Amino acid sequence: MTAPEGTSPARMTGLAIAGILLLFAAQLALRFSSSLIHDSAWYLYVAQGLLQGKKLYVDFVEVNPPLGMWLALPAAWAGQVTGASAVGWFYALLFAATAAVLGLSWRYLEQGEHQPLLLVAIAAVLLFAPGDNFGQREHFMLLMVLPWVLLRLQARPIARWWERALVGAVAALGIALKPHAVFVPLFVEAVLLWQRRNWRRLFDVENLAALAAVVVYAAVIALSASVFFSEIIALGRAAYLPYYGFPESLVLLDAKWAVIFMALALFGIRNKAVQVLWAAAAGFLVAYALQNKGFTYHILPATSF
Repeated sequence: MTAPEGTSPARMTGLAIAGILLLFAAQLALRFSSSLIHDSAWYLYVAQGLLQGKKLYVDFVEVNPPLGMWLALPAAWAGQVTGASAVGWFYALLFAATAAVLGLSWRYLEQGEHQPLLLVAIAAVLLFAPGDNFGQREHFMLLMVLPWVLLRLQARPIARWWERALVGAVAALGIALKPHAVFVPLFVEAVLLWQRRNWRRLFDVENLAALAAVVVYAAVIALSASVFFSEIIALGRAAYLPYYGFPESLVLLDAKWAVIFMALALFGIRNKAVQVLWAAAAGFLVAYALQNKGFTYHILPATSF
């Protein structure tokens, strides 16, 4: 797809920005006239309790790692301070995060006539692919991991060290929301290593920052919510394992669009960027299979990539 003849790059950029603003306007209208998805509503409720002095895993029965609840703290705090709806703040911050991801995507996408069209496509996916699952942890994972993947696509570093470190740390925390997704960075780095034949790039600042973020996150849990390691993980196994293993037909059915898109992408698999994005999708597909529940939001990141 190319720009229409006679269309200047500046005009294409303007049209892309207008299209993205329309996408935001449409999704804003949808979100602020609908209810918050149940999991996110629960996390927001827990965050409000934490601000009141209650303790996670003591005053709230929860078997998931704490990061999901901690990510809801800014919205809960803003609602408490302003007296406005915490749900409204949750949406507002999520839209702001989406805008930030689009800004980084603009920086990291390869310059050229396709760039504005790609950015519109990314905006459409980030805003509308979640559907009813807007605000789920998988939605956060998509927002948090995408900039890192696009940054890793670059043949050479194009951002300052602190920006790259921040992108890497945020991506690592995104993966930490659902540790099953650890296959995403493993697959992406394996493909990049095969493409570049340069193992030193594994130790780029964004990857070192990602590793540091995981270590710090684990340390914070150990210091502030050590019961998660000593009791909650075992409780989680007891709660989930009896229900593990939904019918394979259901699990495959909910993954159909991810599989279809990945199959279609094989037609462009000679492109190095497609190879990396395909690897990310494959990693998220493995994470979906490991959870083995057939929930639509579990497949969201794979379908989006």
